[in-house]
Amino acid sequence: TVAFGGSVGLEAPIVLTGSAIASNIGRFFRADKHTTIILVSCGAAGAIAGVFKAPIAGILFAFEVLMLDMSMAAIVPMLIAAISASMISYFFLGQQAQFSYTVTNPFELNKIPAFIFLGIISAFVSLYFFKVNDLVAKWFSKMNKTWKIIIGGLSLGVLLYIFPPLFGEGYTALTMLLKNDISSLLTNSYFYNKSNNIYFILIVVAAIIMLKAFATSITCSSGG
Repeated sequence: TVAFGGSVGLEAPIVLTGSAIASNIGRFFRADKHTTIILVSCGAAGAIAGVFKAPIAGILFAFEVLMLDMSMAAIVPMLIAAISASMISYFFLGQQAQFSYTVTNPFELNKIPAFIFLGIISAFVSLYFFKVNDLVAKWFSKMNKTWKIIIGGLSLGVLLYIFPPLFGEGYTALTMLLKNDISSLLTNSYFYNKSNNIYFILIVVAAIIMLKAFATSITCSSGG
């Protein structure tokens, strides 16, 4: 789905795969519920750590999603799984991380209000994403399978044609933003001639954020 332009990430498939393998191992050895949950957490943490080469992020992801207790019995196995996954990823895929950037300016305390503001905005964007997902899912639930594919494909195709950064998982666009190369977001789009207008680019970025929710929801709800 991602390879053909579905506007979804690679996190969910790899996390589900890692967790499913861990769950099957727990069943094979007839582990109790608590041990199986720890195994599933190790699978999820290892999956995220392997994809992004970020073991701490993998552990935090597993704790956040699966709501484990912060005990040593849970932390140590997840730590081993996350570090092992990162090492294997480095061995086979090299040193390059998924989101690479260079820090040129040191952190300054006067920037803290900007980070707080970013957190508040992100919270509202998250709420907007969930609302849009529920709304689009209800729309598509009223259609049969054929119409889901037709309407979903056409709608997603139009969005991707107008806003190319919505294509696929979107990691390339995020890397551009991290490298402060925001004008490249307009490459291969109708708005390329406006790439020197910073205010117009910011409007396009805001539109991409808003439309990403629809693109992802359409991808999933239409059968992706």
